[in-house]
Amino acid sequence: MRYALYLTPSPHHPLTRAAEAWLGRSAFGHPAGPPTAPTDVTSAARYGFHATMRAPFQLREGTTRDDLMARYTAFCRAHPGVSTRLSVQTLGSFIALMSDDNASLRALATKALHAFEPLRAPLSAAERTRRGEDWLDPRGKTLLNAWGYPYTEERFHFHMTLSGPRPAAATHTAASATFDGLLAQKIPLAFALFAEPMAGAPFDAIAFAGRPL
Repeated sequence: MRYALYLTPSPHHPLTRAAEAWLGRSAFGHPAGPPTAPTDVTSAARYGFHATMRAPFQLREGTTRDDLMARYTAFCRAHPGVSTRLSVQTLGSFIALMSDDNASLRALATKALHAFEPLRAPLSAAERTRRGEDWLDPRGKTLLNAWGYPYTEERFHFHMTLSGPRPAAATHTAASATFDGLLAQKIPLAFALFAEPMAGAPFDAIAFAGRPL
């Protein structure tokens, strides 16, 4: 079992529902048909529509799910949510919704790192390989060793993934047509706790805005 701390709109926000239709999957248990995206979104759909604030981790030995929920609830009381302006952008080889206020969101993600780090189990050798330890640069390896994930601290980029790597050429245009009308105002986001019951299984939301689902 792995858990992850994400920022998401509310389960019934129009952006959430549009993203679920685009991905062809809902992490909140809503009915979903085939993806409307004009490209392969299998990898993005497995994780659900989200922005990663604390990457997936296993619980440290001696730590329970109740411990995690208590920490999550306390964190949400201290950080009830944010509103940010989003736009369709390209991040590396992916299409994603990105924020115009990455600095503030990076600071919030760093708080999440510190808050949940005491609950995280050390990475296994297989997890280190999956995180790219063999090809990371020295700074990436330092971050991986510190937090179990290399894209943290100054390497954090807030994003809500809408594609797999190297999407079809028409994906950016289609994503803009799908989402731009929903992004005219700032989007309210709150912390959600997601769970992966076994390796390779889809992630599902188990709590939102400090409350179990």
